[in-house]
Amino acid sequence: MKIFQNSQWNPNFGLVSSLFFPIMPYAKLFAKLPIWPSLNQLNLFRPPAVHSFTSQEITFVPHMGRRQKSKFECLYEPRIFLKGEVSTREKNWHDFFNSQIWYSFPKTKRALNMRHFTAFEERADFPWLHSVETRTTEQDKLTMFDEGGCILVRVMSSAKKNEGLIPFLFGHGFYERILYGDRDLSACALTIDTSEDTFSHNWFDTLSSIDSQVSSLILQRSTFERKGVFSSISLSEMMDMLNLSKSIMRTRAFLQAYE
Repeated sequence: MKIFQNSQWNPNFGLVSSLFFPIMPYAKLFAKLPIWPSLNQLNLFRPPAVHSFTSQEITFVPHMGRRQKSKFECLYEPRIFLKGEVSTREKNWHDFFNSQIWYSFPKTKRALNMRHFTAFEERADFPWLHSVETRTTEQDKLTMFDEGGCILVRVMSSAKKNEGLIPFLFGHGFYERILYGDRDLSACALTIDTSEDTFSHNWFDTLSSIDSQVSSLILQRSTFERKGVFSSISLSEMMDMLNLSKSIMRTRAFLQAYE
């Protein structure tokens, strides 16, 4: 059963799942809006450090629709890479969550976009007017993580002891499916190690540190060529991780700090 409809705005979206905690320090800016945020508002609330790999300021621009198939503006990833323009459908949960991931994980998003653009540019004919019909394995993996990824943060103590895993939900498509009430879901997981010190700072510094680690992996093509880098994790497994006392204590502390 769907909890929300695709065209229905509900400012209480952040209460749907505790897994939404990574985006809430920014997303809660929209929690008091009675109607869908406009593209102007998405751009107005965007943090200053959000830009493309080519240092273009990220702006959320109107989606052109399917009729315009032979224009540069319809090339989603190249347009972001070269102009910083993210084609965005208004009144659409999928694209709203995409904007929030840009807010919260800007380095990883621009790294994914850079890899997408490189894979496109290597195979497309210039001038670029349409996408290449076939996709590479690397492009498929990039999309899987972008749409349905999860960052598993393994916290290591000063004695190098594993203190547990904290799931940072990344894929904007995964946020959307949870919002709609889907529960039989699995994410494309990427695991990183970090120290307890990472969580001794304020939330934004903690998030930036995790973002930097993940983006450095995404920037390397070898990440998508090696076996075993990505794994599959179910929604229920993610919830179990989050409910472990040490993990939930950390996330709750950060959420309370920004309530």
